Amino acid sequence: MPIQTPVPVHTSNTFEDLSGVSTSAFTNPYDALIAASEDDPAQLQARYTTHRTTRNAQQKVKLLDENFPGPSIDPVLLRLSDPTLEPGYVDPRHCFVFWGRPTQKIKQLIHRVQQDLLTVAPNLWLMPQDCLHITALEITHSKTTEEIQQLVETMREKIPSIANYTHDHRARLVKPMVGFDASALALSFVPAAGEGLPSGRTAEDDKYTYHHLRRDLFSLCRETGVSVDSRYVVPSSHLTVGRFINPKDFEDDAGAYDARKMQAFVSKIEEINAWLRKEFWPEFNEGHIPDGGNWLLGEEQGLACRMGTLWYGGGELYNLWNSQSALSMFNRDRVPGLPGSSPRPPPRSDGSNYPPRPQQPPQRQQAPPQRSPGYDPRMSGGGGGGRSVQLRPIKSPGGNAYAFGNLVAVSPQDFPPSRDGSDIYVKINRNYVLSARPTEGCRPGEIGLTDAQRTWAGIALGPQDVVTVEPYDAFSQGGQSYLRTLEVEVGFATRKSTETPYDQEELGTAFKKNFENQVLAPGQQLLMDVKSIVLRLSIRTVSLVDLSMEKAESASGAPLTDPNARGILTRHTQIDFFKDARTDIKIKASSRRPAANSIVQPGFKFEDMGIGGLDTEFSAIFRRAFASRIFPPGLVEKLGIQHVRGILLYGPPGTGKTLIARQIGNMLNAREPKVINGPEVLNKYVGQSEENIRKLFADAEKEYKEKGDESGLHIIIFDELDAVCKQRGSGTGGTGVGDSVVNQLLSKLDGVDQLNNILLIGMTNRMDMIDEALLRAGRLEVHMEISLPDEAGRAQILKIHTTKMRNNNVIERDVNVEELAKLTKNFSGAEISGLVKAASSFAFNRHIKVGTMASIDPNVENMKVCRDDFLNALEEVKPLFGAAEEELEKRLLGGIIHFSPFINNILDDARLYVNQVRKGSTPVLSVALHGPPGSGKTALAAKMAIDSEFPFIKLISPEDMVGFSEMQKVQQLDKTFRDAYKSPLSIIVIDNIELLVDWVPIGPRFSNSVLVALKVLLGKQPPKDRRLLVFATTTERSVLQQLDLFSRFDADIAVPNVNSQAELASVLQHSGAFSESDQQRAIGEIQEITGSAEVGVGIKKTLLAIQTAKEDQDVPGRFARVMSQAIAANRGSYT
Repeated sequence: MPIQTPVPVHTSNTFEDLSGVSTSAFTNPYDALIAASEDDPAQLQARYTTHRTTRNAQQKVKLLDENFPGPSIDPVLLRLSDPTLEPGYVDPRHCFVFWGRPTQKIKQLIHRVQQDLLTVAPNLWLMPQDCLHITALEITHSKTTEEIQQLVETMREKIPSIANYTHDHRARLVKPMVGFDASALALSFVPAAGEGLPSGRTAEDDKYTYHHLRRDLFSLCRETGVSVDSRYVVPSSHLTVGRFINPKDFEDDAGAYDARKMQAFVSKIEEINAWLRKEFWPEFNEGHIPDGGNWLLGEEQGLACRMGTLWYGGGELYNLWNSQSALSMFNRDRVPGLPGSSPRPPPRSDGSNYPPRPQQPPQRQQAPPQRSPGYDPRMSGGGGGGRSVQLRPIKSPGGNAYAFGNLVAVSPQDFPPSRDGSDIYVKINRNYVLSARPTEGCRPGEIGLTDAQRTWAGIALGPQDVVTVEPYDAFSQGGQSYLRTLEVEVGFATRKSTETPYDQEELGTAFKKNFENQVLAPGQQLLMDVKSIVLRLSIRTVSLVDLSMEKAESASGAPLTDPNARGILTRHTQIDFFKDARTDIKIKASSRRPAANSIVQPGFKFEDMGIGGLDTEFSAIFRRAFASRIFPPGLVEKLGIQHVRGILLYGPPGTGKTLIARQIGNMLNAREPKVINGPEVLNKYVGQSEENIRKLFADAEKEYKEKGDESGLHIIIFDELDAVCKQRGSGTGGTGVGDSVVNQLLSKLDGVDQLNNILLIGMTNRMDMIDEALLRAGRLEVHMEISLPDEAGRAQILKIHTTKMRNNNVIERDVNVEELAKLTKNFSGAEISGLVKAASSFAFNRHIKVGTMASIDPNVENMKVCRDDFLNALEEVKPLFGAAEEELEKRLLGGIIHFSPFINNILDDARLYVNQVRKGSTPVLSVALHGPPGSGKTALAAKMAIDSEFPFIKLISPEDMVGFSEMQKVQQLDKTFRDAYKSPLSIIVIDNIELLVDWVPIGPRFSNSVLVALKVLLGKQPPKDRRLLVFATTTERSVLQQLDLFSRFDADIAVPNVNSQAELASVLQHSGAFSESDQQRAIGEIQEITGSAEVGVGIKKTLLAIQTAKEDQDVPGRFARVMSQAIAANRGSYT
């Protein structure tokens, strides 16, 4: 490629300002935008946003234009990155700036972006991690060294205070986004405006923006007497992450510009920006900004004053060694040189290399940077430490020493031996790190790889195959460069094997001896010779440790399966071995190490399961059923315990029993679970049902006979267990098939020949129907109720079911998951899923063209599910175990009329009973409401239940049981009470209890079965953490006393009739049908007809009389006559 002549850089503002604000009228150019934005951070953010989005849109049009000639190659950077083009070339352009250095989190984010960009532009030059910067203020540029030095001398005394300015003036940047043009790419931010505030920061703090900081720095520098000649006054805050130095990424095989590759490049940038928005913008994270999306400028090391050739992140840090304040600011930076030293050319980088650290002046010791413990996948994958070369892979020429030492053979000419003779870390194809040992047996341009290494890295040995090899910096992941733990799967590599079990301690010693100081990663394949038998080793998981941190902090690493989570093996690394299920290798049980055939998947984490609201239940299941299986077998043997062989999950429909069983199967490192539905076991042929049970256990029995305790775990998931495991003797058929199936299952679970390699997970809605022998210890001994989710659980489930909506931005911001969780009392997981579907249907309906049933609006792409959609869905989707509001509201059609102080007293008493149950002081409480017929007992009970706002409210009424037999009534009562026990707070209203027991005064007659059921259920204590309140109504108090049922109630409330003329007047006034004169006339006529001032009529008949009277022209007269008849009929009728 011909060398291009550098284009002269003008000192004018060559960066186009797209905000539409002129700076000409301002001495300080940064004041222009602040004034135009009325000093409002939200408006300032909007200007920055407009600038970068407009610029990106313009550049996209330019880059995708059919006449676009190709990217602009930076000729200076090209010379510097490849010294062979023009040996001795030096960048003549010197600058003087104040930089903001990114935090470690921002560096990790940029590294992730850089690695994504390399997938479509592998020849892109990436800004090295230690050179990343944001130009807070450029004092001057394109000057000579002497001119820069003169400016430094002028500003010398003020530099420390300017660099320290961010200590007291914190500006926050948010909303990262990739910006681009034809020559470079950058990660840009915008000033914060009060959104997603981090801990300790207020909205008031955000009024001081990054643009205010730039303004102040401009003024501070001008006050020193220097002329600030900056090109950067546009509303932009960005860090350059890469530049174009090679057109090959956008050329076809013939070397011509390929527009399709540029299209792919632009698409990749848009894909990255979509990811950045979803991951770090508050709009997509419920108003929060996840860790890494906030940048407080100067948070880690203040501002850096730099001079020299800074175009590519190089130059020198200007440091006043005799100034304590300067030292406190600058000594955390990597110092490439002192003023006057030769400029450092930018290295060719993959985005993670760190230039060598020069010696610090002897009188000051540089403090090591502080790092956070743990592994960050966005930081992994880097580590290229210098030039990369293309080598042809060959079979390793090093023999067994290289094969069993996991060594790569390279030529000394390609990779000279290290000074101390130690092996060299190399990275192959940017992903695979191995230890290389130079040997004369390998020719220049070749690399010798063993079969295990080629298999791991996916490398072929064809004549045209080449690999990219570069030195690897083992400390590129910060302090997290050492292995704390290692899980290794081991098996025989050849047919030569042994029956002798391997001791894990001996294997660990041999492993460390062979591979100490090597870099290992999950998925890596190794070979090891142990007593002339070749073992194949596979790294399953690793955990990393930061040796620079305190022990308690550094030991918190979780097992990782990410292939980039690599680290150095040391003699202190803990190694656990697990057998390869494909071979017959045997490993001795250890009292200190986990079982060799571990049942839990490597790297398993509870949060990955996607089960909402069942955290407590799943943790209990894990403790009861699986904890013993992950501990060392030797320790379990010492305890003399047997593993749990059965789990029963029971609870209401739709609560997640099947889901949790399925996820248990995914969690375990066992064979694919056998899933069977209960009815599938049954068969019309004699003995076939029992045979189906035996087949379920056949594989486990066979393997247990062959391998004993070394056998793998066999999981059987049995859905609808109650279909085939009913109580023995309860069947009505003559074949006894159900009993035989239960017997067969019992013998397999805990018979004479016990199996220790099975786990049966049964699921049912009716635990009470299952044979009790199946539920004892040793069989299905772990009983876990999967109940209705609480409010926090419902919020989790709602988040799970709306995740895709949020990720794809098709849900409005007014949808509050916490609010919906409060409104969905007693919803099961399945019902919440139905609620989300129903809400979506309302959103769909808004985008169907009016007057059609199948045509869609053109703006359907803007469809979003909003809060009103969910509220409408709540009207349609009712929980199975919710409140029967419709039934209760039918009993409240006329409302409650407070015609007497007794009514207020009744409602007050009811509130006390409700609070007594709600607060848990009384788990079950029953209250009887008794009074004359029509006195409003049912309406009052309904009012009490609705006002309680309990999540479960059910009405038991004789009218719903017309035609029921005694047994059907008992079953219905039992079901209602059992359903109530599934809710934390429940109310049952039993209406006309005397009719429910079939009381007939002639005879007298009643149903003893129903009576006994009511007596038992009213006094039965609900399960733990469940509370029940029962309201019952009756007009026959004396009858209930005779039946010994009234005494079963904990409290009773007398409901009176409308007894006095004052109470009757109150009812008439409330009805609105009578004027005051009409009221007096009606009451007077009633007294005249009845000859008494007493009324004694129920509120129900009183309201009915009012409705009848309203149909007559003489309303008061008609009412008086109807009421007089009712009073005459009622006198002496109630005792």
